[in-house]
Amino acid sequence: MSINKQDIVTAILNSDTFLKVPELKGAKPRIESNGKPYAFVGGFNMVFQLEHQHKKWAFRVWHVPMGEHTNRYRKISKYLSEKKLPYFADFIYDEKGILVNGNLLDTIRMEWLEGKLLKEYLEENLGNKNKLTKLADDFLEMCKTLRENNISHGDLQEGNILIDRNGNIKLVDYDSICIPEIEGQKELVTGLKGYQHPSRFKAGKASLKADYFSELVIYLSILALSENSNLWNKYQVKDTQYLLFTETDFEDFADSEIYNDLQKLSNSIKSLTRILNSYLSENNYLNLTSFEHYLKAPKIINFGSNEKEVLKGKTIELSWNIENYDKISINNGVGNVTEKHSISVSPTNTATYKLLAENAFDKTEKELNITVLPLPKIKEFRAKHQKIEFGKETEIVWDFENVEKVELNYAGNLEVISNKGNKVISPSEDTNYKIIFTALDGVTKEEKTLKVQVFKRIEIETFTTDYEYIVESLPIELNWKINNASGIKLCSNIDKEIDVTTKNKISLKPKRNQYFYLKASNDLFTVESEKINIEVQNLPTLPRFENIIPAGKELIPVFTLDFSENVNNILTESQISFQKAIKNNKRFNLLESLKTILSK
Repeated sequence: MSINKQDIVTAILNSDTFLKVPELKGAKPRIESNGKPYAFVGGFNMVFQLEHQHKKWAFRVWHVPMGEHTNRYRKISKYLSEKKLPYFADFIYDEKGILVNGNLLDTIRMEWLEGKLLKEYLEENLGNKNKLTKLADDFLEMCKTLRENNISHGDLQEGNILIDRNGNIKLVDYDSICIPEIEGQKELVTGLKGYQHPSRFKAGKASLKADYFSELVIYLSILALSENSNLWNKYQVKDTQYLLFTETDFEDFADSEIYNDLQKLSNSIKSLTRILNSYLSENNYLNLTSFEHYLKAPKIINFGSNEKEVLKGKTIELSWNIENYDKISINNGVGNVTEKHSISVSPTNTATYKLLAENAFDKTEKELNITVLPLPKIKEFRAKHQKIEFGKETEIVWDFENVEKVELNYAGNLEVISNKGNKVISPSEDTNYKIIFTALDGVTKEEKTLKVQVFKRIEIETFTTDYEYIVESLPIELNWKINNASGIKLCSNIDKEIDVTTKNKISLKPKRNQYFYLKASNDLFTVESEKINIEVQNLPTLPRFENIIPAGKELIPVFTLDFSENVNNILTESQISFQKAIKNNKRFNLLESLKTILSK
């Protein structure tokens, strides 16, 4: 049930009668020129100024019953009284502190603080970098002290921060305060936009982390104004409820105008701006870490590589995980790696990689040693004879350096062998001898193959012809059978050599007497066949008949001859005789044969 505000005003005007707090006995309210008491009227309470023994108090009376929340204020009052921090005024919860229209109401009295609001102090000292820098340092110290004492104000903003005549920071308005006993309860106040993380307005529960975001906003704003006072007028700070940031800026901070302006300032401002941007990337303000944490040196969580030992010239990957940095670099020619989390390198010698993480406040280093191993070296791997005769022996020899293991693989066998040695071999066919060697890193393997070829002696089983005696222009056929040859050539005393490697016979038309022989070879042996002599009978050159018979028909008598019966017999007999002579390989004289035919 609400209390009539006028009844509360009446009770204050008659404080001698209705004020029931013994410590305020005799206190007088501040009266305005209109005869009414000086008061701030809020949605739940009214605050009056009382003066008692030259000390001023803010005296709060609820016109709306707070129900269960009254216990909250009792706890806050008790906790602050025990801590006695210099940033808070005396904050005392008094049960039944005033009688209003017959009802005793609980009240809170709080020391009335004098000073300038934060904005007033900033405006007055624009251009005085030393004062604003000191204010920022004092503010940072206050934030640290509150965290150490498990207190969050909950509504840090320019209207709740005073700077007294001695330059000390004081906090007012304790409705939003959170202490361990209150954490998790429903929030009464969530603060002003422009000072709070966007998720704060969705949370609804009191938290000791409630100040993390607003602390950074205020600290960053003070320092930015100390470096560039023109930002005050550009962003009309005096005439708004903001400092340098609005809730609209927080929607897309990296593209906001204030973000770009802050990037033109010192490295420390850039670092703080980076922190604020990272805050805004969080979906829930309860996941934030106090920005004071980021004002320390970067934290290198790890810096390592996928291999601690690497073969010379091989590639390894360096990787790292770092918090709170603005810049990352690695020595040995790697350079700036700020935007990366890993990089590939190929060291040529044993090296120490030094990772340097920096921010505007400090730097951190960490070293990583990488051992570079020499590459495998093949000093020798050969066969004393790479081509051997079937049934004979040879020897393979080898000499390797910078290897962990050597294996010999041949003909289905796998042997582990020493780094240096030899082996007598007698393969029955062409054989590959493969050396597989493992480098000193125990992982990298390489191979080298040596081929030993085996050759049998060449055998010419046959080399024949179908005719040894022929008439010019008639063909002969040469045949052969040869084993173990990789190349065969037909040679003669007259014609050029003919490559007949892929053949076993050939047809020729010799024009004169000559001999033929085969030359067969492989990589080790060359063999020649016996010669085959071929005798060739040249055809005779007959005189032209027109040179024998006189010209002119008148010189030749006219008569009729009939040789039809005899010619057939003559040609037939001659042909038979000629063919028999060739078949029997007998020497003969073609001209004599023709004379015989004509005589008949």
